[in-house]
Amino acid sequence: MKNKIVTVTLNPCIDKTITLDSFAYGGLNRVRSIRTDTGGKGINVSKVLKNFEADVFACGIDAGNTITDFLNDIKVSNDFALTDGVVRTNYKIIDKHSHITTEINEQGFFVSDAILEKFIKKLSEILPTAEFLILSGSVPSGVEDNIYKRLIGIAASYDVKVILDADGEKLKKGTEALPYVIKPNLFEFEQLSGKKFDNVEKIILAAEDYIKQGVGMVVISMGANGAVFVSQEGKCVAKALAVDCKSTVGAGDSMVAAIAYGLQSGFTLEKIARFASAAGSITASKDGSDVCTMNEVLNSFDFIEIIK
Repeated sequence: MKNKIVTVTLNPCIDKTITLDSFAYGGLNRVRSIRTDTGGKGINVSKVLKNFEADVFACGIDAGNTITDFLNDIKVSNDFALTDGVVRTNYKIIDKHSHITTEINEQGFFVSDAILEKFIKKLSEILPTAEFLILSGSVPSGVEDNIYKRLIGIAASYDVKVILDADGEKLKKGTEALPYVIKPNLFEFEQLSGKKFDNVEKIILAAEDYIKQGVGMVVISMGANGAVFVSQEGKCVAKALAVDCKSTVGAGDSMVAAIAYGLQSGFTLEKIARFASAAGSITASKDGSDVCTMNEVLNSFDFIEIIK
């Protein structure tokens, strides 16, 4: 039965969140608290889908079984290709005084052509049972920026709908393959479109161009300003919940998971917008890479304001 939602994480990470009372650039900084989470965009999506009790399957590339062991612990089915090296560490430095977060991301392990092909073989074996494939995040050294475009082509041969959440050339090349959904943030969408947008109407017009080309849905997240949702069904803007933002890690990934869940459940565009915006807002209110639960999303669903 084709009901699996498959996530791909090619460049997983360990998220280390360091909280300071006040960040002194070039000076001595004393740590107030520190927490470590296993992450990567596809991993975060998998965690949310697990909370939603969806049939989720995670795959990608791992080193030292770091990701595999974590997913086994939280009971998410998975199959990762193993490479040499270690999983990268991404540092989030939170300044409690200024409420500014500084991110320092390591590059990650190197992936050879042989390891990449091993991963693609594993992916191809699970796609016949998949309804959706989620491609998100950065790629490691050794992997070309056209990898998502290639994977979208492979998914199409199995009649699997793809949700793409990437940036730069990965987003540009991937969009050329016409995935079912693209979910850039505003900056990434401006890069993709080659335009700067100063109002929502212009964002919607640009998104409609991609719908005309064959993309099924375009979602542009705008942080505290909400998100734009455009499809052949219609268009709307979902306002974000007013929350105390503790961490941006996983907020966009929670939206991606909610979009996949909503599409699989047959939600209308407006219901997907409410569901995804609630999921993103709730995750942003949590520490580290903690993510939303279904009950939290449902309890916040009616508080999401929709502008048609």
